[in-house]
Amino acid sequence: MSLLPWKKNQPASNLMTPPTQMSPFQQDMHRMFDRVFGRFPIGLEQVGNYPMLSVSDCGDSVMVRAEVPGLDAKDVELSVEGNILTLRGEKREEIRDEKENYFYHERSFGSFIRRIELPCYVDSNAADAHLEKGVLTLKMPKLAGESCRTIKIQDS
Repeated sequence: MSLLPWKKNQPASNLMTPPTQMSPFQQDMHRMFDRVFGRFPIGLEQVGNYPMLSVSDCGDSVMVRAEVPGLDAKDVELSVEGNILTLRGEKREEIRDEKENYFYHERSFGSFIRRIELPCYVDSNAADAHLEKGVLTLKMPKLAGESCRTIKIQDS
């Protein structure tokens, strides 16, 4: 249930439509929580979907692309066990120059781990990884005789 501001002689249909702007009270509450708890950074703390990935079958290899803006190669660790790819990384907090007059400073930092199941087994010893402009590209050859599995969905 949400509370809406009431205005005298307001049509009943408007009572069911939420206001498009936050009330001053809501804005004050947000500012208070931000001061007490700090802003919750958007980015690394998003659970489960960081970094954003794409996995594709390139015939004799599997290619994985991951978006890791602001990270260097030394900040990311890759490992393959069976057909599970693990990406680990850490983005460190940058040090601000206190002489600057910041009005607002948003930077995400923290560590992440993401595990995905690859569509087939790959040769991790022959993998090739590059990090350029915030995009990690990982190309891994399939093991001999491996092909990507497809799963047929049955109609009910």
